Order: sequence, then C-alpha cells, then structure tokens
Amino acid sequence: MNVNIVLSFGLLIQTIFGITNCTAKEPNTFNFEIYEPSFKKVDSFSRPVMFIGIGIHSIGFSPKNERMFAQLYYLDSNNSKLLEGPEVNYKITKGISNIGIMGIRPDNKSFFVSVLEKLFEYDSNLKIKKEISIEEFKFEPNSCKYQFAGFGKASNETLWFGVNKIWLEEGKKWSKRFLSEWDFNKSPSTRLIGIIDSLPEGMTVDMQNHKVFTFGSANSEIYDFKTMKIETAPYSGNYFADFDPNYGLLLSKTTIHSPDEQALIIKYDITKDQKIVVDEGLSAVWGLNGDIYFCDKRKQIWRCSSDGKQRSLFSSGIPKPVDLNVQMEPPKVSNDRTMIAFNYSNGVLKPEEEIVGTVLIDLQEHEYIILHNKSFSYNRMGWLIKDKK
Repeated sequence: MNVNIVLSFGLLIQTIFGITNCTAKEPNTFNFEIYEPSFKKVDSFSRPVMFIGIGIHSIGFSPKNERMFAQLYYLDSNNSKLLEGPEVNYKITKGISNIGIMGIRPDNKSFFVSVLEKLFEYDSNLKIKKEISIEEFKFEPNSCKYQFAGFGKASNETLWFGVNKIWLEEGKKWSKRFLSEWDFNKSPSTRLIGIIDSLPEGMTVDMQNHKVFTFGSANSEIYDFKTMKIETAPYSGNYFADFDPNYGLLLSKTTIHSPDEQALIIKYDITKDQKIVVDEGLSAVWGLNGDIYFCDKRKQIWRCSSDGKQRSLFSSGIPKPVDLNVQMEPPKVSNDRTMIAFNYSNGVLKPEEEIVGTVLIDLQEHEYIILHNKSFSYNRMGWLIKDKK
C-alpha cells in the first residue's frame, strides 16, 4: 500500500478518534496573560521568527495495532496559526518516543531532528538537506543496536547528541547511553564518543570549550570532549541545567514531591567551583540580557535578574494548582535568548477538565501568542531567528 495513502487513512482515524499529542479537542481554555503592560498579545510576530514543534500521531483502532509517526509543525511571522510541516520519520513504527530536535544552529541556517536510527538536517525552509543513518557513525560493536536518544545541541560546526546502545544478554534486553560529538562538515565516522555512567534525559553545552553538562538522571555528569574526560556534576536527581557563555551554568529542579521541598535555583561558577543561590523555583532558563525565567507550582512564569534581585511575577498560570508530581517542562529558549516557548498544563487526566497549551513569547519585541491545546515536550520544540544581522 502506498505510504501516503496509509498516512492519510491514519489522519482520518485521528480525526475520528481525536488521537494526537499536539492537536486536541475543543479548547478548555483560560485567559493566560503576561502581566507586564508592555507585552501585547498578537496573532503573528512582527519580526521574522519561526517556532518549530514535533508532534506524535497515532494510527489504529486499538492499542494492539496502533502505529505512530511524527510530524513537524511551525508558526512564523507570515501566519497566524500553527501549520503542519513535513512528516519526519521514514517509516510508520510501533513507538517513536525518543524523537527530538537535536539542535538548531546559532546562525539559524539549519537544524537537526532524530528519530530512531535516522538523523535529518533541515534547512530554514523545512527542506531536508541531509538524511543520515546511524550506521554511518560506525558505533561498535556491530552486534549491538544503536538509536539516537532524541536530545542534543548544535553549534555552527558541531553537533553533540545522546545515543542509546541496545543489546541482548542471557535473553534480557539491556541498554546504555553515551554521548557523541560530530563535526557535521566531516564524515559521520569521524565522530567522537564520550562514555558516561548516567542515563541523562538532556544536555546543555559550553560550545566554546566542548564541555557537555548532562541532566535528568540520579547521577548527572560533565563530559569534556577536549580532554575526553568525565567528572561527576555538582548537581544530581531531577535537576535541569542551562548554560549561557555570558552568565554561566544555571541549575534547577523540574519536579518537587512535597509542598515543603526546597527547589533552589543555583548559578554555578565552574572555574571557581562556586554555587550561588539565586532564587527558588523550577525549570529555570537564561533569557534576554541575563534575566532568569522560571516556573512555580501553578505553572506561572517568574523573572529575576542574574543576581536574584528584581524578582517579579511575569505571567498568570493555571487556575487550579497542579499535582506536585507533574513535571514542569522547562521553557525552550532561542539561541539568542530573545524567544521563549513555554508549555502549561494542570496535570489533570480527565479530558473534560484538562487545560493545556503553549505560550510563545518574544522578549525583544514584547509580543506573545497562545497556542490553546497545543503541547510539545522540551526536546521537541525550538526556534529559528531569521533576522540576524
């Protein structure tokens, strides 16, 4: 059967049953707003920026025969609604949970997306420039199966990414995660391998020094691709990390498990091995001009300066408090720190009570867009800035 026919049939099934993770039922919405008066709610941004998200779609009448595929979505300054882009994965598969945007080049000329054993490079018009199989990286031994882990970072010459190594031993399936660094102007086989002990869910990178900070596992680590050495990170557990070359490493939690559990935001000076408590909150990222944006338990956005001063409530949040065990997805920030994509959810499983959406914020022009009932995880969204001078 022709693949396009299969996908069209799957989309028909989605429409009938409402099965998708990024387009949903009729909105159960609330009036999300940014409190700062200078910020204006708009239908499309005034400057040429593009938000990119990856959605996962299900095909099938029951869980037993359910198949999945991934699709790019985008919103740019020429459109007032989220549009469907190209389908990403090269085949319909049973599960594609590790798909992700591996990195967006700071010059905004292209970005990388991985799904299972394939890596795609897209240009700024969402056209494929390269399609690379994981076999081309020549990870050894050949008796093991390798898949991209779905997270990474890109400079204008280098891609850092996670890889899952999968093998069978005594009838049991085992997996191990490692890091790789690749100069994407060279052959994939020239990649470097960083062996780590943890199972990270993400990374942030000091690109100038080729140093990778992993996060998301109980024993997060730092890998230096210049010295090819590993060290235990000064953070662990459910920590999130964000690195900016001008302001340093920012550490925070994404989850708390009790009302009195502390959730400190820490600025870490690597050269001095010095930790400074900046504020208290979750999922903190560096924004424009060194400001820090972070969440609280109600999915409100707060802002403070790099020294923790001038703390202010930046936006409204969820009208009902979320379940404490619901993870706070970190905001996704553009490479130049002018754009933020922020997911919100009340963590309710009943469809009629669920509130979910994504807010897109231009910190430079003070504009924002609300995508009601559209949600993308941290590793499945990003920004292209097309007005770089």
